[in-house]
Amino acid sequence: MEIAQDHRDKIEEIIAGIDCPMDVKCYRSELDNTTKSRMLANGIVIECLEKNRRLCKFEVPFGETFFCICRLRQYIVKNLHR
Repeated sequence: MEIAQDHRDKIEEIIAGIDCPMDVKCYRSELDNTTKSRMLANGIVIECLEKNRRLCKFEVPFGETFFCICRLRQYIVKNLHR
């Protein structure tokens, strides 16, 4: 997926401000992993749909699902998902 420079700039700004134990896998994998997410409540909540995920410090369990509170993944899902 081609990413516009303004989005790349914002993504790099977000990366500089977070401590991701997964080495920002959602971005470095050419955004393949963010396709396993879903926006809910008009983009206020991001649900993680990955089946074989490792526990991430940015995931919040809610019933049988997990919500993502990672600023980077939220930005990518809200702005770059097609």
